[in-house]
Amino acid sequence: MMAVVGQILAEKFHPFNADAAGTAWQQYKHVLAENPSIVKIALAQAVIQELVRSSTFFDKEGLPKWHAAIGALKDGKEGGNYGFDPLGLMPKNADAAEKRKNQELNNGRLAMLAALGVLAEEAKTGVPVADKLF
Repeated sequence: MMAVVGQILAEKFHPFNADAAGTAWQQYKHVLAENPSIVKIALAQAVIQELVRSSTFFDKEGLPKWHAAIGALKDGKEGGNYGFDPLGLMPKNADAAEKRKNQELNNGRLAMLAALGVLAEEAKTGVPVADKLF
């Protein structure tokens, strides 16, 4: 859901290039043309984050050689659960926690479709969504 807010906000206020205008795709191409190193920075950040995640969540000891490249989840670790709950919204009850996890998955999927819908609508019309809203 924050992705849609970010898309619309970036069309009115772009933090990297103030002169970037147009749809999200046009702004993306403009930023890449003006700052080609931003892709390297984004890739480096993704690689570092993935290395930290894999060393924290996966165990490669005792696995066959063909499987050790991937690794298995360490005991007590749950895929995708980074323990980020600053407001304490996750219920303590196991059944309620499972229900909340499923709600979050479904809401996340819906939010991804909404973000894709914004991009598709901009691609179809060629007009930024922010210009239609404001």
